[in-house]
Amino acid sequence: MNPAVFAIRHKTFTLFVVVLLAVLGVQSYFNLGWLEDPEFSIKTATVQTAWPGASPMEVERQVTERIERAVQEIPELDHVRSLSRAGESIVFVDIDTRYRVAELPQIWDMLRRQITDVQASLPDGALPSQVNDDYGDVYGVVLAVYGDGVPFAELSAYVEELQRELLLVEGVSRAVFWGERQETVEIAVSSARLRNLGLTTDDVLRALSSQNRIAPSGLFESGRQRFRVEVAGTFDAVEDVGGLVVGRAADDRLVLLRDIADVRRAFADPLQQIMRFNGHDA
Repeated sequence: MNPAVFAIRHKTFTLFVVVLLAVLGVQSYFNLGWLEDPEFSIKTATVQTAWPGASPMEVERQVTERIERAVQEIPELDHVRSLSRAGESIVFVDIDTRYRVAELPQIWDMLRRQITDVQASLPDGALPSQVNDDYGDVYGVVLAVYGDGVPFAELSAYVEELQRELLLVEGVSRAVFWGERQETVEIAVSSARLRNLGLTTDDVLRALSSQNRIAPSGLFESGRQRFRVEVAGTFDAVEDVGGLVVGRAADDRLVLLRDIADVRRAFADPLQQIMRFNGHDA
């Protein structure tokens, strides 16, 4: 081959390689992830089940083992691990590494179906199992919302509206609400008043459990028309709780809950989550 022709071909090939690398470099630059903490997928999920008051042995035998047997029916399973402690069962589900990330959503759906099917066999008192498979979620922005003198209930309502607006922003896949303080209704019953009226705490508990229960009340038919019967009585405000009839006194008069107890709105104690920002409750 003519040396001059070889040199020209060599330079052309070298120039082609340089241009190709430059194009690939530019393309790779614009395809780089922009997140400070890039998203990654973990092929592990947890199944958490609470059973308040149960011992670790009871949790192991009646909750953990049943969930494990249901999980073992998943074909993609690698292995299953578990932790049983007083009042709580945690089952770790590890998926075989040969399955790709794109296949995980379908596998997690199958896991949820298995867990849903096993709920009927769990003991009375056990709460519904919670499946958590979002270990790879990365939160790039944390917003703290607070207001001096603003009731926490109003603050929570504002944050819920803010959450809905944030989910409409392009690029936002999730917006979670953290730091909410669970509101409760506290009923401080006076033992002395109960004894004077001939009532017990069981009477109070029985009245509370039956009053706020939603149940079908039947239908009323009139000619060709049919009307649904709705029985009022659910609690819509704290004041409604105080007006609950809990029994009859010795003189046959009705005894209201407010007659034997102090009813007030409060927050769960202890709080499950506490968020502070620059010294403010947020």
